[in-house]
Amino acid sequence: MDVKGCGMTSTPSDKTWKMEGVRGPMAFLAGIHGNLAALDAVLAALKDDHVETVFVAGDLLLGGADPLAVWMRLMEVHARCVRGTTDRA
Repeated sequence: MDVKGCGMTSTPSDKTWKMEGVRGPMAFLAGIHGNLAALDAVLAALKDDHVETVFVAGDLLLGGADPLAVWMRLMEVHARCVRGTTDRA
């Protein structure tokens, strides 16, 4: 079964979800708000845990000291991001 065109599939027999292009441990982040130091600390911990895929559920930039650097770092690690309520501003 394909889940609404997002590339996720499951097989009814084993209830295992797979996402195209995603392998290994994953991390889900939110509420970074332009805080590069905090993001770098989290990314370092994720690297130690061998996390290969990062998803960010919005509120990436607004309110922090270095929103451009946060965006660039997220692009460096190929994070998959969606906009949050503050990102619309």
